[in-house]
Amino acid sequence: MKRIIWLSGGILFVTAAFFVPGSTGSVWFSILLGFIAAVVYLVALYTYWFKNIRSKSARIGILTTLLLLTIISAVSSVLNYSSGRSQAAMLATYRKNIEIRCLHSYINEPLLYTLASRYDRDGHAGYRTMAAAFHSKYDSLITTDHEFRYGENGKIYTWKIYVAKAHADSVVLVGESEFLKGSDPAFRNFSGDKGRYQVEGILTPKGVQYERTN
Repeated sequence: MKRIIWLSGGILFVTAAFFVPGSTGSVWFSILLGFIAAVVYLVALYTYWFKNIRSKSARIGILTTLLLLTIISAVSSVLNYSSGRSQAAMLATYRKNIEIRCLHSYINEPLLYTLASRYDRDGHAGYRTMAAAFHSKYDSLITTDHEFRYGENGKIYTWKIYVAKAHADSVVLVGESEFLKGSDPAFRNFSGDKGRYQVEGILTPKGVQYERTN
């Protein structure tokens, strides 16, 4: 009966310690507390239960086994934590690269189309100005606050594009990320927010150029 109580108590003790910090959202903190609780339980188990074992060699063998299990668990936890941190950093890098590539793509496509439609196949002007070529195709996608809702189709993106300028010889689109932070936390973005990653796509008769502004 005592063994069942010890085993049940140990399971409940370790489980409770694991779920205590559950509200923080950090699984590593839960694992750490669960590991500490397990070590405390094993020490208590050895002190109050295995002391009744008369054989010295048996006690030493059990103690050695417990120490080895504890060391192996600790080393494994450290390695898993290090691997988890590395993978999290890699995922953040991948996410950043994807965000930048998508943002550039959604700026590049309409600007290149505008440049192509500005002239006909013979190289003559199809539209009077760059602005006219741009607005003829995309005017319905521009809101009153200059947001350019290109490629939305009901999707939710973590970036926004704005029409900064549409002059006779140039069109400037500003891309702003809601996910990435810029180099200057105090920088005021085109939308009015601060510190976000921002890039400009500048269309001229020579092509499209990019300039990161934050």
